[in-house]
Amino acid sequence: MKKILITVYFSVILAVVSCTDLTKTYDEPTIDTGQLLGIVRETVTNRPLAGVTVHIDNSVHLTAETDLSGYFFIPDLIPNTYSVCGTKDGYVQASLTVDIDPNRTSVVELYLVRIDTNLTGTIVWRRQQSPIHINQPFTVGASDTLLIEPGVMVYFENKIPLIIRGTLLSMGMPEDSVFLTSDDPNGYWGGIRFLNNQTTSILNYTSVTRGLEQILLIENSSPYIFRCNLNHSYTMCETGGMAVFCKGSSSPIIHNCYITGFSNFKACGVNCETPANPLLLCNNIIGHRSALDTCVCGGGFLDGNYLAVNIWTGDGIIRVSDTSLGDPVDETGDGLCTTSSSDTLGLFSNVDGVTRPKSRPN
Repeated sequence: MKKILITVYFSVILAVVSCTDLTKTYDEPTIDTGQLLGIVRETVTNRPLAGVTVHIDNSVHLTAETDLSGYFFIPDLIPNTYSVCGTKDGYVQASLTVDIDPNRTSVVELYLVRIDTNLTGTIVWRRQQSPIHINQPFTVGASDTLLIEPGVMVYFENKIPLIIRGTLLSMGMPEDSVFLTSDDPNGYWGGIRFLNNQTTSILNYTSVTRGLEQILLIENSSPYIFRCNLNHSYTMCETGGMAVFCKGSSSPIIHNCYITGFSNFKACGVNCETPANPLLLCNNIIGHRSALDTCVCGGGFLDGNYLAVNIWTGDGIIRVSDTSLGDPVDETGDGLCTTSSSDTLGLFSNVDGVTRPKSRPN
């Protein structure tokens, strides 16, 4: 795993419980004050960390140190909101806020990430780490796996990519998606780059937005991309940006995704470079006619997709779909990629075939 530096801002699992509920017990808090019990863990291994200095700040500054089991304890705190920060040499500091209530014990967990460490095996980005901030290219090695839990939000600095040479499992859920985007609302990150994968990566209920040049680069790889939102790819090139760019011997399956926002002159939703040939099933791919956008070009077999463009008129924006079966009609998937739209919109070109085009969104 390539060495990285990650700045992580951690959310907190807070519980307010009585002392009798704690697995590690201390004296009852003094009347009208509260107390804080916490544990600090290493992010990847989930092991408790000893020797972490914990800083507690409000109107006063207090410190504590974790014991061999990773616990720290601070009694007799005046009820208020406190900032809690954990520091240890060789780790990125983690911070959070906690409310201290009278006659109660607040419980917190902190997770610290090691700095400049080669991480191998399975790496997990957990919900309690979210939001995660990446400021250097993050590479998943050929023998490694990155698992992203539901609900995790990851922010990348300008032009910084997520490079997948091994396996990416982004396992969002219908009401708890994973989000990958730029840390600058007006900026663009490097997107996800699947490079020479020998295993099958999965993006499931994942929102990937604001990529520079492309949101997904798929080269000699075949990930499965299901119910994802791929939105807003910007390019400084004259030929336009793309949401998905497939190269080499790539045959990804892209299923029930919403692909839009690819922008600039002559942009393309899914662009293929021979011999790449993805399978596109029941997607909504929407471009912008003023920029001469196309939805799919250069390859891919299309089944049940809604291909459309937004057109600006004097009365506002209208959306028009392309329901052509192509010219010549090719429904066999023979791999020749010679089928282009016969519609005046021309929203696909040089693909492997088209079946069941949709006039309404899926």
